[in-house]
Amino acid sequence: MSTNAMPNTRLHLLSPIHVGTGQELDPFSYTIEDGHLLLLDILRWAESHADRVDLMAKMDTEDHAALRAYISANVEPNSDVVMDRLMVFSPSVQKNYRNALSGRSVQQQALINFMVRSEISRRAFIPGSSIKGAIRTALASSAARSAGVSPGDDFRRKYESKIFGSPTKDVLKHLKVADMMLEASATAVFEATEHAFKANLTPKGAYEAVCGLWPNGSPVVYPLALSLKPFMLQNQRIDAQRLVDILNVFYMPKFKEEYSKFYASKTMADIQRAMAPLCLSIAAMKSNEALVRIGHFSHVECVTLDGLRRPKTRRGKDGKPLPWGKTRTLAAGLVPFGWAKIEFGDLPAQRRPIQEWPFDMEEIQRLAKTPVSHWPAVGHSSPDPEPQQRTEPKVTKPAPVPEREVWRGAVLTYAKNTQEVTVTWEGRSASSRQPELIPEELMQKLLAKKKRKPVKSNVEVIKEGNKLTIAAIQLLE
Repeated sequence: MSTNAMPNTRLHLLSPIHVGTGQELDPFSYTIEDGHLLLLDILRWAESHADRVDLMAKMDTEDHAALRAYISANVEPNSDVVMDRLMVFSPSVQKNYRNALSGRSVQQQALINFMVRSEISRRAFIPGSSIKGAIRTALASSAARSAGVSPGDDFRRKYESKIFGSPTKDVLKHLKVADMMLEASATAVFEATEHAFKANLTPKGAYEAVCGLWPNGSPVVYPLALSLKPFMLQNQRIDAQRLVDILNVFYMPKFKEEYSKFYASKTMADIQRAMAPLCLSIAAMKSNEALVRIGHFSHVECVTLDGLRRPKTRRGKDGKPLPWGKTRTLAAGLVPFGWAKIEFGDLPAQRRPIQEWPFDMEEIQRLAKTPVSHWPAVGHSSPDPEPQQRTEPKVTKPAPVPEREVWRGAVLTYAKNTQEVTVTWEGRSASSRQPELIPEELMQKLLAKKKRKPVKSNVEVIKEGNKLTIAAIQLLE
């Protein structure tokens, strides 16, 4: 890939990920038998069909349901016209397919949104551009303030060029991510359902997605061809470790906020059980692992910049834009789409400081041991490449557990030239060079030309020996 390749980089798939082309396929392109979808090369099947006269007669009619049923009845499951075999997770997908064959619903087309596929092998893959796009969003969010980006800036013409430079000088040319080919039958078909606070689940269509959760809670791991030549981004030197930190600062709060807002209620027991392995995997992340969200249904918070988020929504009956961030889209109504983590194996793997989570850890551990009977055993033939070569870092003695403190009403200062954040509280101080920790409202007060009084906030601080580190900055309650 390049001399800056990081050969030990891997992508852990934690929840279903869908990256499609926007093209929907109908039952002329697939059949469903015994809970499996067979993706067809329909032209090859038509050319090789034994009774061409009968087939042409069916095609000359306008009875689409009859033609679909004819194709279903005349496809051999083990023939070479079957390009892929996918587990069908959601019973509703199978029901829609049966309706499309019977013609019971003239509006029922049984359309399925498929993954992007190689034109040669017909195997599904996750484009490197989708992974790099998720990284780019986090980098842009971290550098937007320093680049002088304002909410009114046009996306293409202004803030992209302010942050990364002109298209010919874009600094992200130093980061390259290759397409990640998936194993055969590594995907499943889900009904995507819209999940709201109090409303019933609303179907949003059927989607093929690569899966990363299993009944035993083990993520699926693929090698990721990634190269990174350290570069400067708005006075920040971006190397592998800095990239890990930026990704986690951007995506980790969004995972926590989404869980707390949508899934933490006692009425969400099925969702909590299905998400338990995902929660445990994220809670156990090491210092060389970065959380990311990839593909469709990543939701507005993960594809827009902190402090500059102004999504356009459709207008309601009163003509006003509808509020955003009120729903989530879940695979089969159980698991959010898109979550993964990137493991940079060339960096040291150390324990992360203890964090607060929007779930009870003991309860999540218990739920993770409870089998989810209807989760498909999707066929990744090599879920953990060369596991015998993996070694855990040797620790001669248990690492001390860092202490965490909350400084309530701490005084906050910010040096714009060095991007250093400093908090003082009861004669003690802590600092950080991560201005993205500062909420937008507080940053505006800090950058105001006339400050009438000190800017105060609640600050979470990590204490390791004599070292104090800022972990989070929050508005005063």
